[in-house]
Amino acid sequence: MVIGLVRAQELKGAILAAQCARDLEGVRRLFECARDELVWSPALSDRIGDLRQIISSVPPSTFPEDERLEDMAAQINQKFEEDLWVTPENMIERWYTEPPLPSVETVHLTFRDATADHKAFGALEIWADEEVESIIDEAVLDTLLRFRIRANKKYRHPYRPSLDFDILLPKAEGAESELINIDNLDEYLVQTILARLGDTKVIKYVRNDDKNGEAQFYVENTDPWARTLPDWLSPAPPTWRRYTPPASYTRAASRTAADGIQYKEVPLSYFGGTGRDILPSITTPPLVASHVYLPVQHHEGDYCHALGDEVDHVVSADRLVPPLTDAQARSLLGRAIQYSTAPLSEPRDDNRPQKKRKKTRPLYTTLQTVVVWGYDPATSLLSCTSPFGLRNTDFVLDLRVADREVIPADKQEDPHGVPRKFAYWLGVVSSPDDRKLREEQAMGTAAISVQAQHENPEEVADIPEENDGTLIPIEGLVMRLNIDDTTRIFEVLVKDRMLLGDATLATVHGGLDFDVTVDGLKPGIWHSLVDDDGEVELLWARPGHVDYEDPEPLEDDQMSTPFSMEDDSRWAELGVYGVDSGISGAIMQSVFVEDGVLTSDEGGTRDVMDVLTKQAFEELGSEFIAVPGGIVWSGQDGAYVVRGHKDDDGLLVAITIRVEEGRFPPLNLRMPKNL
Repeated sequence: MVIGLVRAQELKGAILAAQCARDLEGVRRLFECARDELVWSPALSDRIGDLRQIISSVPPSTFPEDERLEDMAAQINQKFEEDLWVTPENMIERWYTEPPLPSVETVHLTFRDATADHKAFGALEIWADEEVESIIDEAVLDTLLRFRIRANKKYRHPYRPSLDFDILLPKAEGAESELINIDNLDEYLVQTILARLGDTKVIKYVRNDDKNGEAQFYVENTDPWARTLPDWLSPAPPTWRRYTPPASYTRAASRTAADGIQYKEVPLSYFGGTGRDILPSITTPPLVASHVYLPVQHHEGDYCHALGDEVDHVVSADRLVPPLTDAQARSLLGRAIQYSTAPLSEPRDDNRPQKKRKKTRPLYTTLQTVVVWGYDPATSLLSCTSPFGLRNTDFVLDLRVADREVIPADKQEDPHGVPRKFAYWLGVVSSPDDRKLREEQAMGTAAISVQAQHENPEEVADIPEENDGTLIPIEGLVMRLNIDDTTRIFEVLVKDRMLLGDATLATVHGGLDFDVTVDGLKPGIWHSLVDDDGEVELLWARPGHVDYEDPEPLEDDQMSTPFSMEDDSRWAELGVYGVDSGISGAIMQSVFVEDGVLTSDEGGTRDVMDVLTKQAFEELGSEFIAVPGGIVWSGQDGAYVVRGHKDDDGLLVAITIRVEEGRFPPLNLRMPKNL
């Protein structure tokens, strides 16, 4: 290829001739042609890079008095510099726009992959034959570009196309074959190629995946969260799952950017990887995170960048030393981690004086920050990529190494795939907000444990050191349900019952005692929302079940109701309850029954409700909290009217709850025990 090479060569010769003739107007006209006609690609720069130097040198050396010409030269070189970079704005035009095909009789050429015959690892990936339309008198380069575009859409990530190809052609006399690079096909017409092929219309090609220099420029200056994808890339498959976000993600995402570390949720597809590993069609690794949570450093204004390797962001307690358990490895999916190629320093366990410490290497030479997007339990390999989404930064991290005294050197079995790396230790990145939440949770759990010991000392004789009771797991479930609107879901079982009322008073006498109960709900997945007027809406979304440990977000079309909320004939009042300085709740009874998600042997319903009605609000900083089985929210005092909407089968598919003036709740006879 080099698109525009012939024209660039013509302009170069003409500019030099006009300079020798001291033809100022001629030089201006030629400068305008260069500015308007040439797109300065990396390939063009390699072939005729001195054209830029000529354009820069002509004004001061030949026409020093003409400032306008000097300004024009500066503008041209600025444009050429910008042309070198493939950006989200020009990617489609540069890499994925097929040359037009005239409406005349066409011939069909078949492109066949011969990479395995010419590359050491070519047999690891063989593309299927691709038939491409062409015409006799067009440049074969245009036909090759059509093939390249269609093949890349099938086999490569849009950000990481395979751009460099050789085609294999018999020599004119038919004695031998030769490889002709795509950069050298300018002068070949299709009819010339057909004549050399003889009776066949099959063009064999070789992919040069190790020479994709132009692809390295793409999105290097575009943050992963700011990228876009073309519409031909298939959506992430359902096997890709959204894993647990960092503890502070919800809080950080809800406030405006400020100085400090926060998280951005980025679709995995926004990372190009090697070009063939992060694709919807991949079958390995079996566990893939659909989104990753990038820790970013905010600065004044809107500027932010992904965290690098300059600082250790891993809490000591989170440092994991290989070999890792399966659960430990899974906990890293979708998270930014740091891994170290230097061993952990262990304190001496005797009274002997410490030896003089050797000078240590800078952190950035031993500590790497990466994002974990995949995991293969069978091989204990983590698939990792750079948080900046840079090219050639992908690898797998081997978690099986047990001997930490001498770790193996990095290995690379496939030069066109990814290397295998090893680490002395690794751990998830924690932001200051994460650490603060951890401290608050530890203090809150300790306080509740002390209170329980004071009230029932015979039941809590042995308080565990770790937070292994019901409180922290429930908080984790709540965090997962409040990532965004699509995860605020709950499940209604067959013959389930919804409990509504003042959640702070529901357990004062033990057990569960809500003012309003609702039967006849349609089983399946429901979602919750609150409108601008403070009305709470609980709506049936689709059939299925909710995994509260890993809730699957709803699709956009499942967030809207398939019925009219304005049809009064389908609505009926279901009950009224009152709230006075309390917290409202609407929770399914099934989460409290034996083996329900909010039951365990370690804690009762009173402790559970205390977490849902107090700590959840403190941690999330919101007035509307999705919880396992429903929602809790803090609103105005008064009488809350509950209404329901039935479908054609007579099942409730929508519940609304709102305060109505002039209504009075039934007399609430529940009183705290100490009153």
